[in-house]
This record gives sequence, structure tokens and C-alpha cells, in this order.
Amino acid sequence: MKAARYLSKADPGLQQTYRLLNGIRRIIQASDRYSRFLAHSSDITLPQLVALQAVVAEEGLSTREIAQRVHVSSSTLVGVIDRLELKGLIKRQRDANDRRLIHIVPTDKGCRFVATAPTPLGRGFEAAFEDLPDSRRQTMVKAIESLADMIACEPGS
Repeated sequence: MKAARYLSKADPGLQQTYRLLNGIRRIIQASDRYSRFLAHSSDITLPQLVALQAVVAEEGLSTREIAQRVHVSSSTLVGVIDRLELKGLIKRQRDANDRRLIHIVPTDKGCRFVATAPTPLGRGFEAAFEDLPDSRRQTMVKAIESLADMIACEPGS
């Protein structure tokens, strides 16, 4: 109750900041819940699914390139790639011209999995998002990308 009273008297900019923070936290929580659901129902986590989709979309990427596409650190991605390889969904392949380079390629099993995989954000979200007018979808995408860029500018990000 005291927090609500404090926020009601707070600067409007601060109120918006708290609303934004709460929205971000809700997105993170929903993403975590969906990742746990995927792990239980499909034996794959959301980061694994997104990385696998990147590998299938553009075969022969390096771990660094995949990490850039899915916005995780290279060190985090190594664990994701290890687990995908253990599941037989991808394989590491040395470059024919430069044996120091390793490319990540999907297996047939990985390609089949992606073809039938659940959507990364869930069917409910996908349906609701598709029902929006294109202009509203574009506005939402631009706003989220802009927000991500602003947050990424912070020291330590």
C-alpha cells in the first residue's frame, strides 16, 4: 500500500519507468515459463530452439555468428551447442580449408525438429500478434527493438 501511495505521488516519468520495468519483468517471466514448458514438452529450451532455428536457417555458421544472431554471449552459446549436439540436432564440422574453423550444421534430425517445432513465443502469442493490424505489429517491433537498444547502452550490458 505504501508503495502504491508513493508511486501515485511520484514524478510521472518515474511512474512510466516503473510501468516499463514491470512490463519487462512480465516478459522475462513469461519467457522463462515458456522455456520450462518447451523443456518439458519438447525436450528443448527456448535458447536451444532459437539457436537451432538459426543453424537451420543459415547452415555453416560459427558459434560466434550464431551468438550474434540470437543475442547471447559466445560462452553461453557453447553450452547450448553442446546440448544440441548431445541430442543429435546439430554437429560441429571443421572447415575444409582452415581446420581451425568449426562450423555448426544441422543434422537431418535437427531439420525435422525445426520443421515441426513449436513457435518460439507460443501459439497464443503468435495468434494474437497475427490478429493485429500490420501497422500495430510494426510499431510494437520497433518499440521493443528501441527499448532493447536503450537497455544495451547501459554500462555493464
